[in-house]
Amino acid sequence: MIYFCIMSVALVFSIIRADSEPASDQEAGKSPAVVYLESYTGEIGEIQEEIWNFIKAGAHSKDARAVDGKRRAVIKRMKESVEFIKKIKPYNNDSILKKAFSDYVNSLSYIMEEDYAKLVNMEEIAEQSYDLLEAYLAAKEKANEKFAAIATEMELKQKEYAALYNITLTFDESETGKKLSDAGKVTNYYDSVYLIFFKSHKQELYLLDAVSRNDMSKIEQNRISLQNYSREGLNALKNIKPFKNDDSLKKICQKLLSFYSEESMEKIPVMIDYLMKKEAFEKLKKAFELKKENERTREDVDLYNAKVKELNETVQKYNSTVKALNDKRSDLINEWNGIRAAFFDRHVPW
Repeated sequence: MIYFCIMSVALVFSIIRADSEPASDQEAGKSPAVVYLESYTGEIGEIQEEIWNFIKAGAHSKDARAVDGKRRAVIKRMKESVEFIKKIKPYNNDSILKKAFSDYVNSLSYIMEEDYAKLVNMEEIAEQSYDLLEAYLAAKEKANEKFAAIATEMELKQKEYAALYNITLTFDESETGKKLSDAGKVTNYYDSVYLIFFKSHKQELYLLDAVSRNDMSKIEQNRISLQNYSREGLNALKNIKPFKNDDSLKKICQKLLSFYSEESMEKIPVMIDYLMKKEAFEKLKKAFELKKENERTREDVDLYNAKVKELNETVQKYNSTVKALNDKRSDLINEWNGIRAAFFDRHVPW
């Protein structure tokens, strides 16, 4: 399972003072210019809450329909904000904020509708290959970059407006903004580990498929690739630090890659030995059965019986190897899934 996460850069700030304007009758101590500005930023805060609900659902819920429901709630809230902004009477013929906030919300809505829809489609096929997974993660990163770009533009417009009315601003990260930012960091970390794991995981599937088809050349080709990928992955993990002193994902990934390395170097050769002996025996058996009983020499019978015994011993070793691999693989994948869920539970608050 791939976790989808996008983050919105916070656009929440503290107004220190408004030097040039008198306080409004409605809000003592705040100038009309400030009150007008806050009518927009209040909307942004509510949108962030909806985005957070969506991100939180994506991190913890296995119900795709429920997660998509949260996404639709974000889009609905954005469209309501667009209508709200249209109704705000411009302050002092404002030509800065009204358009800037409208563009900001419309851009967010477009990303949530169009970019996210594309990501959902990409996610459905992302695990078909390592290249497709890389493309999916790159597209997700591009969506995040779009969020950051429009947030930066919005911040510039706020500063432009503040300068015009001599308002001093301090940009602070809200609690929701911090959660969104932290969730993005959690997902980015997970993606970096998951990509390392997936490369060997997918390669093992190719290898097991070749084994099921008794394709000796493909078995050897994929065995060597798995050996190389698992070693590369273990080396890559050395450069990944624990996430906030949490090395659980890194450790389970190391265990899985070590399993793949051992499988490719020690266990698959046992399986290859059986498949080769089985193939040789089938040829021997065919030739043996083509001979009539009175044409078979003592040497023919002894060789046939010896090969039957040898194959029986080999098949027992093969079966025990396959069972041990299946059991260990299942245990490790279950452990990976449990650790992954616990990792998100710890670092993305409910």
